[in-house]
Amino acid sequence: MRNNKLSFYNWAILISFVFLGFFIGGDLGLLLTRISKGTITTTFAVLFFVDNVLSISTIVLISYLLSERKRIRSEQASTKEYFQNEHFVYTETSFISALTSKMKRKKLRGVVACLGIKNLNSEILSLYGADAVKEINEIIFRCIYERWVDQKEYLYAFNILDDFLIYKETDDPQSFYKELRELSEQIIKALKEPGNLPACRILLGAYPIAPGDKPEQIVQRAAYAEKYNLSIRLSDEVVVFSNDMVGQNETNRDLSYELKRAIDDGQLEIYYQPKYDLKGAKFFGAEALIRWKHPIRGVLPPSLFIPFAENSGKIIDIDRYVFRHVCQDVQKWEEADGRLLKISVNLSRKSVYDPGLIDYFQATLQEYKVNPLLIEIELTESVAAKDTIYVAALLKKFKQIGLSTAIDDFGVGYSSFSSLKKIPFDTLKIDKAFIDDIEIDKKARDMVQCVIDLGHSLEMSVIAEGVQSEAQVNILRKMGLDSIQGYFYSKPLSNYDYVKFLTENPYEKKRREKGAKA
Repeated sequence: MRNNKLSFYNWAILISFVFLGFFIGGDLGLLLTRISKGTITTTFAVLFFVDNVLSISTIVLISYLLSERKRIRSEQASTKEYFQNEHFVYTETSFISALTSKMKRKKLRGVVACLGIKNLNSEILSLYGADAVKEINEIIFRCIYERWVDQKEYLYAFNILDDFLIYKETDDPQSFYKELRELSEQIIKALKEPGNLPACRILLGAYPIAPGDKPEQIVQRAAYAEKYNLSIRLSDEVVVFSNDMVGQNETNRDLSYELKRAIDDGQLEIYYQPKYDLKGAKFFGAEALIRWKHPIRGVLPPSLFIPFAENSGKIIDIDRYVFRHVCQDVQKWEEADGRLLKISVNLSRKSVYDPGLIDYFQATLQEYKVNPLLIEIELTESVAAKDTIYVAALLKKFKQIGLSTAIDDFGVGYSSFSSLKKIPFDTLKIDKAFIDDIEIDKKARDMVQCVIDLGHSLEMSVIAEGVQSEAQVNILRKMGLDSIQGYFYSKPLSNYDYVKFLTENPYEKKRREKGAKA
């Protein structure tokens, strides 16, 4: 990063030229007068020549200095959208250009480091908002600026992906790593001072420059090391690049790219897991679950690709993809006079804060002429509990367009009874972790009974997911549970198999036979 100012040396030259031109004197009118009167002298002609040459030089110099200032500004990017205050900071491109210039003048030596905050553009942005992200970036910038702004051996930049790049010209990488750790401690301390920011984890990656390295490669490897730090969880430590990291990061990058193509090419498929009403002895709904039919790797469950979707920003596209395809399927079932049950659609944390979410849902429902009463939106407990006021307002908007809602994975997140009371969910889903041990553990049974009673007291329907045995079904039925989802009744099914299951499943066979006799 470079100050956006002309150097003292350049200003000194400019002022000297201006004063020389002023004191020497002489102008074109005076020259012409003296020529006409024949009174021009050699001395005067020399002075006139010198004066006007200096005046022209002054103009040229001013033009150069202004263009130099413009060039410096063009190499830098305004941080107005990313920091609390506006600064002009090197971009990654100009940072690489500066390294290239240094390389042309002499052999490039030293270390390039990449510094970032874990989940800054995902979890922190979603839960605390854009202003908090700007404040965090501002604090990091200020710590870096105060530490190194006047030292020529340092160069730093902001790559607009909320990572800072830092170069130090040094033959002692270890001393620089120590400085980076001290910087990390300084940033953590500064982030605590406002009192309104989340606890942040600093990610530090570094690459010591080797002979023959290209500037683009140097920056890329420092970024690799920082991202690798995220996976091995060495908080506030400097992870130095090694060739072993490349394969893992290349795989991740390839999978993220393939995921974009999967969305565009329709490789993602929707499976449906039926839900069984214990009191009515019939299936009343299903949960829409996504699978990736990868052309090489086969069918991939969401646990293998959703993390990449969240990191690459594609999770909102996936959420919309699922909602749209569910609406398409419901339309087709209705046109075929098929059985229509309520379908639950999961919503990610990022989609919860998507400003266009409600409009998209409403437009899609209208496009496929789907009754909104046939769609339920599921939010995980951790999402709901983080911002109860916002989520409560969002659920109210869902209800206004006819969508019902469910709180998913209840019991494994952060909910308190008070927050649950404030958010008007229609359904409470008990997480599988509580169901697994109810056959052998009395405490597990007592906890499940408590959750069922809690849900009913808040006028919510209660469903248990992950039910796998008949013994579990019988215990839950005696507890007064409303409904069940799990492999005991059915695994997730493709569209075709789901439609077939609703007409041929053995659990409703007696109902169908009674209906036929009547």
